[in-house]
Amino acid sequence: MNSTNNYNDLMARLNAAMGMDSPEKKETERAYPTYKNAFWDNMRTGVPQNALKESVSSSGGYLVPDSFEERIITKLEEDNILRKVSRVIKTNRDLKIPFTIKGVGATWVKEGELYFEDDEEFGESLISAYKLAQLTLVSDELLEDSAFDLEQFIIDSAVRNISLAEEEAFVKGDGIKKPLGIIHQASVGAVTADSKTVDVDDMINLKHSLKEPYRHNAVWLVSSDVYLTLSKIRHYKGHRFMDLSEDGETEMLLGHPVYVCKNLDNIAPGSKSAIFGDFSHFWIGDRGSRSIKRLSEKYADSGQVGFIVSERVDAVLVEPEAVKVLQTKAE
Repeated sequence: MNSTNNYNDLMARLNAAMGMDSPEKKETERAYPTYKNAFWDNMRTGVPQNALKESVSSSGGYLVPDSFEERIITKLEEDNILRKVSRVIKTNRDLKIPFTIKGVGATWVKEGELYFEDDEEFGESLISAYKLAQLTLVSDELLEDSAFDLEQFIIDSAVRNISLAEEEAFVKGDGIKKPLGIIHQASVGAVTADSKTVDVDDMINLKHSLKEPYRHNAVWLVSSDVYLTLSKIRHYKGHRFMDLSEDGETEMLLGHPVYVCKNLDNIAPGSKSAIFGDFSHFWIGDRGSRSIKRLSEKYADSGQVGFIVSERVDAVLVEPEAVKVLQTKAE
């Protein structure tokens, strides 16, 4: 065993003896059945157990067990299309991400010369954290019923509402107490020829407004209105212009998957009803872990207990050129 391993082993034993467990260990403890059982017992009874003491969130609630965190993430992906197509990362602080505003591409240089010319320009995106919370009320009678699945109830109610609020903010949020929506971060790539409808030529123009490197992994996000309009368009032989993928599960348009986004505008003069791009450059930052706070007294006079599920999240288009928006012609 080398000196580094000896040092790490010694520090680990000293920390354990002094009760100074590492953050990584605290994170791991939430994966244990002991923590999970203590967590849900506390949610039902309001009586905390020792197993929970190491996982109190900054807002006063308890960090959810790892297994429940995974179920939350699955539910968020089901209801929020942006989580399905974008890059999701976990953060514990604000992140500054540089991107190129104006590049000169690869250049040939002599030995000793500067690598980049003065006209190279860079920008910086910041992934911060906005708090999103949902209050759910449960009656005392349900909590006392051992057959009542509290975990599933919270998934079906609170987490679904959180995912709906997330998608709305990720698409068109104004940046005030919530993330700035992607339609405000991405530039307009094409404008429709007609103020009242969208046609194939508009989609072709939008696709080719995106630079080639980003087109390879690009997908479409369209409003229900745009989807319905495009699904009715036929080739001269009668085949649908928008067709299914080879596996028969995904709608395809001009060789790229199509997803319906309920938070995009319907077709109207000046509206933004379709987006095309490589969403791996749209980063969703989950800050820390989600927590649940039990409100035992606030709703006691009505025979109910409140549960606040909260998370901290932000979403940023870290490469502005990777996504383009279709705007309907103004009248």
